[in-house]
Parts: sequence; structure tokens; C-alpha cells
Amino acid sequence: MECSLVAVGTWFLATAALGYAEARHAQGRLDDALRTTARAGATSPASVTAGAPFPWRLTVPRLRLSVAVMEGASARTLAVAAGHILGTRRPGQRGAIGIAAHRDTFFRPLRGVRPGDLVSVETPRGRFDYVVESVAVVAPDDTRALRSTRSDALVLVTCFPFTFVGAAPKRFVVRCVPAQGVH
Repeated sequence: MECSLVAVGTWFLATAALGYAEARHAQGRLDDALRTTARAGATSPASVTAGAPFPWRLTVPRLRLSVAVMEGASARTLAVAAGHILGTRRPGQRGAIGIAAHRDTFFRPLRGVRPGDLVSVETPRGRFDYVVESVAVVAPDDTRALRSTRSDALVLVTCFPFTFVGAAPKRFVVRCVPAQGVH
């Protein structure tokens, strides 16, 4: 019995380590893609071939959160990066930009976010700065924060509570507004 538990524990640790290594490798490739695209003088994220890595970087300096962002929010994407939520805007466009990531990986630092924190999104078009306006816990089907509006917003979404084991019953939503003169 004891050997079986050790074997199962070892398997879980190896699986977690492999997942972590894959995510770190993907983050490095996405950083390379962002630098390459910026050097090539791309004028917008839309210039990246459909299906290719989406070369954005999201940072929250106070939380030491820095994560590459890919297009889409599929399980495969969220295993290696944050994901741009399909149907939402892109930096530089009017309306709400949605970015999602897992609470137990890339967005874990968001548990310490507070109004006034700086959030930046770096794209081939440049850096877009935002300030956290509010934080809310909502039902999983509450998508009001992501609806396109006339005002610009960056919306970060992850599951909640952060310490929950299994499929979390709520969503943690961070709404950010464009920063004025913050760099």
C-alpha cells in the first residue's frame, strides 16, 4: 500500500513538473515571438498569422506578475499562457479587452491585486497601460464586464476562490481602465 502511494505521489509530482516546464518553455517562445514581431515593425497584433502565438505580454509590476498572452482561452492555451478571450477587443481598439488565465498558475498573484495597481499589455503596436478600477467576484455566467462598451477597459478573469480544489464555483474579475500619464 505504501509503495502504491509513493508511486502515485511521484506520478503527480512528475506530471506537475512537466506541465511547469512546458509552460515556461511556451512563455519563452512567446517572448521571442513578441520581440521578433516588434523588430519586424508589425503594425498590429492582427498581422500575426491566424493560429500563431499571440505575441502579447501582460504585467502587473507590484504583484510581479508577468505572463505571455495567446489568442483564445482553450484548455490547451491556458495550460501554457494567459488567453485573449475571443470576441473581446484588442489593445488600441474601443471597448473591453478580456484576458483569462488559471487561478493556480499564471493568475495566482491576482489574489493580491487592489484598486490603483498598474497593469500593462505590451503588443507589437506598443505598450498599453491600465489602472485597476475594481475587483469583483461573480457567477461563472456573469459576463457583463466583458461586454463591449463605449468606454475602454481591460478585464482579467480567473476562477475563484483561489484555494478551491476542483472546478471553482465563482469568477474573480479585475476591471482596469486606461491609465492617464502612468508609465
